[in-house]
Amino acid sequence: MKEASTYLFEDLYEGRPLFKSQLDLVNQLLNDENNPYYIGSKDADQYSKAQSRLKTYISQLLSHSANRNITEDFKRGLIQLIEKKIDTTKYNVEELVVSLILALKNKNSRITKTETKNTIKDQLTYDLSEASYIAIITSKPLEIDIQNETIFFSLRNFLFKDLLDRLSDVNKDLKIYRFNFPLDTYCYLFWRGLKRILKNYINENITTITTLFDSLYEKFALKTATLIELEKKSEYTDRDINELVNEILKGLYRNRYILVFNTTAPIYGMPLIILNPTDQRNMKVYTLLQDEKEGINIFKYPEQDCVLWRVFVWDKLKSKNLAGVEIPYSDDI
Repeated sequence: MKEASTYLFEDLYEGRPLFKSQLDLVNQLLNDENNPYYIGSKDADQYSKAQSRLKTYISQLLSHSANRNITEDFKRGLIQLIEKKIDTTKYNVEELVVSLILALKNKNSRITKTETKNTIKDQLTYDLSEASYIAIITSKPLEIDIQNETIFFSLRNFLFKDLLDRLSDVNKDLKIYRFNFPLDTYCYLFWRGLKRILKNYINENITTITTLFDSLYEKFALKTATLIELEKKSEYTDRDINELVNEILKGLYRNRYILVFNTTAPIYGMPLIILNPTDQRNMKVYTLLQDEKEGINIFKYPEQDCVLWRVFVWDKLKSKNLAGVEIPYSDDI
């Protein structure tokens, strides 16, 4: 498979490469009016911030020593640019971008990490930490309020502490989280709970809020114009915090980091945690069973059962007739 940089900077289309360099790609993304990264302001500071952020992101995407998620904005932005640069009667733009994205994913899959596992709880915790995509199937509402530590494994605590940690740490990339609930009310409860916990987290960390702003901006969860306005303020009202939380959650949803589905397919026999479901080599499935005496019992599917579950459940769950209804985030939730 060709390297992603080959598609972008070396292969010739109509006698020239798509982009002269990474900086050329960055500037074209920022200056195209129909692009998700478009910077309409002529303010030099605002443009410089956006340019620096996007340049770092693309450099890490192409690096063989870094692992970054590929956002939906980046995919759409590439398609929009490339459609204007090549003859679409000779080249299939979407196929070209798909090949490029596959090359990026192949690069990321080669970046391996040392594993240390002891008990089944340690193994699950480690696998959750290392996974880039976590899918949750549960018939019960996933309560969002993070409570005190428990001696038992708490999926709720892990997921949202992990998300908050990754939102606030500029050096950690975001995961993809997909939640499947049997009722739409559970989906709305999820979004409302996440909104509440994010607002509480921001209020509790108001003294170091600029560090959080920088991390959110680097992860494309804040717009450049929003960052500039926030940096001008010395105090933040409740309205400021609400608008900030709404923008963060809409950014996470738009870039497909958090997906919430009301799925009525018969998949709720027991709570399931599916790790890296789109990666055949690294997919893992765990189930959690409640025990009145022992708390939570954790079971891991054998590799063969993971393959069967992927074929007979996951692949079908992605089809239109079984996927259910996606519940997006909106300001009025």
